[in-house]
Amino acid sequence: MLKKYNKYQYNFRTNNCRDWNDPQYRKWKKLTHQRDGYCCQWPGCPMKNRLVAHHIKKWEDYPEVRFELWNGITLCYKHHNQIKGQEEYYEEMFLRMTMK
Repeated sequence: MLKKYNKYQYNFRTNNCRDWNDPQYRKWKKLTHQRDGYCCQWPGCPMKNRLVAHHIKKWEDYPEVRFELWNGITLCYKHHNQIKGQEEYYEEMFLRMTMK
């Protein structure tokens, strides 16, 4: 069964609330997917559905770059979940990929 998500995601650690329907967020997400050709950017992954616009520099830690296009990369759910908790490890690789 698919889990339903609230349009807001609250982070108790930083006391922040993320609004998935914020026009600035939606524009950033759309531009990130467009730049990446609506395809997961994980090397060798052909997925073109179930995509996520991932913040390379963490959303809650870097508010000044949240909506910069270079700070986003398109990943499928599988690879997005795979990097959870290890975002810093992949940061340099993803930044190189978006700066091409």
